[in-house]
Amino acid sequence: MSSTCTRRQSMMKVLLPSDGSQDSMEAARFVAELAAVNELDIHVVTVSEPHPGFSDSVSQHWMSEWASKENKRVDRLHGELMTVLSGVCSNVSMSRRHGPIVDSLLDEIDETQADLIVVGARGHSMIRRVLLGSTSESLATYADCSVVIVRRREEPQQDNATTRPMRRIMVAYDQSKGSRESVDEVLKYRWPDPIEFNVVSVAEWPFPFEESESEDPADGESKELQHVRCAAERLATRIAGTAPNTTTQVLQARHAGEAIVSEADREQVDLVVVGDSGHRLEAAQSDFKQPQDSEKVAAITQGRPMLGSTTRYLMRHSHCSVWISRGRQ
Repeated sequence: MSSTCTRRQSMMKVLLPSDGSQDSMEAARFVAELAAVNELDIHVVTVSEPHPGFSDSVSQHWMSEWASKENKRVDRLHGELMTVLSGVCSNVSMSRRHGPIVDSLLDEIDETQADLIVVGARGHSMIRRVLLGSTSESLATYADCSVVIVRRREEPQQDNATTRPMRRIMVAYDQSKGSRESVDEVLKYRWPDPIEFNVVSVAEWPFPFEESESEDPADGESKELQHVRCAAERLATRIAGTAPNTTTQVLQARHAGEAIVSEADREQVDLVVVGDSGHRLEAAQSDFKQPQDSEKVAAITQGRPMLGSTTRYLMRHSHCSVWISRGRQ
């Protein structure tokens, strides 16, 4: 298979958590697609978390039965994943952990020194109407490496649609350090032909009290819009050196996240790439109602990065996969 992007450094370590859910298998297919054109070191991990009721001594019989069934389930799952991955990658390993899911996966990231963790948007425990599962969101928020949240790619207007090959990647670019580093990271990987890159930047809408955002200012482009457009075009030129089919799009909007999600839907984008430089812990604590919850978050996330508001919006509301680029701390 040919590829548009040929730069590479050392072998990338990719962590793939899997619980056997449909979305986790979609994440495995994403990793396999990436491994088909890149030399990856893939590590699959499954976390088994016993039901809290099993801690009661009366429940020891049920615990033993659960453990036996869970062992068989994990062995079967790892066999299926090995079949999916071994055909495109010679460096595949499997492991299993016991305990709270998020804590266990964060420990696995630290121990394996993963460069990238790829996770399905929702696991077995989530109601299907929920766009993002709690495990995926926690990993994206607290992991100190880059995270890909995978959502299924389907051919539009087809019955029994199957996952289509990756075709379009959108780079959300705001000229920040994290945004620039996200481009560096993505260009380390090869991408299958044909692939399209679209650099999207958002300029603040100059008329905050007007309802419509469809009209340009009467006197032409503002200096800010010109500056944003020039920066996006410079980046697109750089990406085009390795991915020739690269375009730019500059939007004016009050809310950058909403504008990017809408544009990604309109262009039927498969993957949005966004950089994240980390924010203060207080931003995450505001999501928790009880003081003790904030204390737990502080204990878990001490020294770990946090998400910016636009990154968090894309993670929660995008209908395609999202790559949150974050250099290992």
